[in-house]
Amino acid sequence: MVSLVHERLHGFLTGALPVFLLLVLLAPTAFAQSSASADAKQAAELTRQGKFQDAIPLFLTALRGAPDEFAIKFNLSLCYVALAEFDKAIPLLDSIRGSQRNANVENLLAQSYIGTGQSGKAFTSVQRAANANPRDEKLYLYIADACNAYANYDLGLKTVELGLEQLPRAARLHYQRGVFLALLEAPAEANRAFDEATKLAVGDSIGYVAAVHKNLFIGNIAEALRAAREGVRKGKPDLLLLSFLGEALIRNGVAPGDPGFAEARGALEQALAERPSYSPALIALAKLDLLDRHWSEAIVRLEKARQLEPRNPTVYANLAQAYRLSGDQPHARQILAILARINQEQVERIRSAPGERKAGYGQAIRP
Repeated sequence: MVSLVHERLHGFLTGALPVFLLLVLLAPTAFAQSSASADAKQAAELTRQGKFQDAIPLFLTALRGAPDEFAIKFNLSLCYVALAEFDKAIPLLDSIRGSQRNANVENLLAQSYIGTGQSGKAFTSVQRAANANPRDEKLYLYIADACNAYANYDLGLKTVELGLEQLPRAARLHYQRGVFLALLEAPAEANRAFDEATKLAVGDSIGYVAAVHKNLFIGNIAEALRAAREGVRKGKPDLLLLSFLGEALIRNGVAPGDPGFAEARGALEQALAERPSYSPALIALAKLDLLDRHWSEAIVRLEKARQLEPRNPTVYANLAQAYRLSGDQPHARQILAILARINQEQVERIRSAPGERKAGYGQAIRP
């Protein structure tokens, strides 16, 4: 069985923005025009542009002049989380908990605790965020994306199940539940979750995505291809569906010169035209580059994907192959050593997960 446990595609629902932070949800908090300093306003604009590193010194300057300003602390914390500087974000966020926009404050806190490996504190923040805004589907999905990025699948599962208590017909939550169950080697439960998402989202993109993912998970490549093509043909070609179409074609055994090879490349390039930093499409395109003996192009894409997903074993497996085929054996050995460490960490994390889902954990997680 070819399992997506072994070929993870992170950022399933969010488009895999760097460090999983979505400004759509956590946009910079506005300043009162009469009171905000020029530094704070300039920093907020830089944050909106995703220039987090540039914004931080300006926010720090503004904070010295207004040490109790909520907007400065929140936006500065957002920059730190975007740059994975979680230890700097946590005390700032703790200082503004219970004030304005509390669900978003707790969301950032949860992401920070996930990034520092503090699962218990992360889930407490998730619960507080849910209490503040229990029917905000995106809240649960974005926390789930953080869990995906840091391979904390058990916490991700708990988060989406908390969301489903409030939103039992949310197809995306059912789909993400299936993703985590698949990653936790609970195939029967995962397939039921994918089926529920497909049923709740008939004709919608996420319904096709769930069907494709289920069939890739169980190794039914022909059915996965059929569902992906149907979804694209019916005008639902979002980032995830396009990436899954490319992945399904690759798993179907395409080779350079085949019509399917061109179809896969076209789908993946379309996904990247919409979001150049979409790492699943970068990884899949790199696989096509390897098939086409374009080693340097594959390395460039995979190194970019590595920056976006530094803990994704699929990146390292393909990158090691690319370096080896290009003749750079020292780099290949270095990447393989990192891959071995990540795989072992994931095995240990899964073994420590609670409950009866341990049944299938004896299998090593392979890229």
